[in-house]
Amino acid sequence: MSIFISGVKPVQDGRCCFGGTFGDVFKSFYGDSQAAVALKRLRTFQNDQHDARHKIFQKFCKEALIWRQLEHKFVLPFLGIDAENFPRHPCMVSPWMVNGTIIQFLKKHLWCPRNIIGLMASYAYLGIKYEEFLG
Repeated sequence: MSIFISGVKPVQDGRCCFGGTFGDVFKSFYGDSQAAVALKRLRTFQNDQHDARHKIFQKFCKEALIWRQLEHKFVLPFLGIDAENFPRHPCMVSPWMVNGTIIQFLKKHLWCPRNIIGLMASYAYLGIKYEEFLG
């Protein structure tokens, strides 16, 4: 089964919905069901050296391959890589989260730092247990 997927609709206006340190997130739609999806595109710059771009791309591929293998109720499903929307900039595709980023969700639900620390500790514990499960 290929890691690359087709059928992701073109991004409507080309504007990113969210941005992080290393990439931008765009909203699109996928497949016959027209399910909303997030396209995570790495941010690279024209003046980046070839070696730097190559290392970034290698990390992108490694993340995609690892994410593809993860299956847990607290891990967002990896749908594949879209190589059609942004030529020379493949995107990781996952379901669209209607509550936005984790930061936006926490702000909206008025989580206090104590709750956030507890939540992070729970996720860390689950991650360790999941890693142990994988062997």
